[in-house]
Amino acid sequence: MTTQVTRERLHQLIEELPENTLTTAEQVLVGLADPVLRLLANAPIDDESEMPGEEPGLQDAYDDIANGDVVTHEEAVHQLLGHQ
Repeated sequence: MTTQVTRERLHQLIEELPENTLTTAEQVLVGLADPVLRLLANAPIDDESEMPGEEPGLQDAYDDIANGDVVTHEEAVHQLLGHQ
């Protein structure tokens, strides 16, 4: 048995969501509504091999991430542009 989904049904489901799931629901809906996010979500995995000389830089980046030596987007904008 197939049920046709309507906007009314989606609104009903949203109204039934527990309060503690609203942030997750919003993130899912934004991802579905935004064409750029849909393209990114469906983009193929990068299957190009690294160029000679890239490996040390990649390993440094992975080490920084593992050690928590990262900055937020907002911090990077501030550092690069001097404002947000």
